[in-house]
Amino acid sequence: MTGSSKGTTRLKSVAYPNSQVTNFSYYGNTGDERLKQIANLSSTSTVLSQFDYGYDPAGEITQWTQQNSSQSPVQYNNQYDQAGQLVAFNGNFGSGTPSLASRYNYAYDPGANRTAAQKTAVWPVKLGGTVTAGNTVTVTVSDAALTGGLRPSPTQSHLDRRWQKLPLD
Repeated sequence: MTGSSKGTTRLKSVAYPNSQVTNFSYYGNTGDERLKQIANLSSTSTVLSQFDYGYDPAGEITQWTQQNSSQSPVQYNNQYDQAGQLVAFNGNFGSGTPSLASRYNYAYDPGANRTAAQKTAVWPVKLGGTVTAGNTVTVTVSDAALTGGLRPSPTQSHLDRRWQKLPLD
């Protein structure tokens, strides 16, 4: 364990027997010396995972970025009410389309008990298709991860975007 701040010892890094290393960095005095980043590195210093944090003046985490290995980072944005309770949590894939990956919303009663939770998620898939007569769209889903086969009904109108579980042909 190495590093110090105002006489307080802070964890700067951890070395593991397999030569992996976890590094910790912190904001300066203007950032209240809060945790800024955790980076997990392989024995060759390749990033295995990395977590970056941003805070509001009250010390609540407002941004959290997570990156695993060579994958694109996912940025989470948190929103709080005036009592400091988490009311919304958004996950973004970054600059891709759609950028919103997931959204969580929470509600609380006057006693600060969580009374409701809602999750909305978006998973990007590649779609191709053709419009035929009668406002009918024939869609072909191309995603190897869809082993169970989520796809629109073969006669689904382009105005009706509800999805249903159908066996793949």
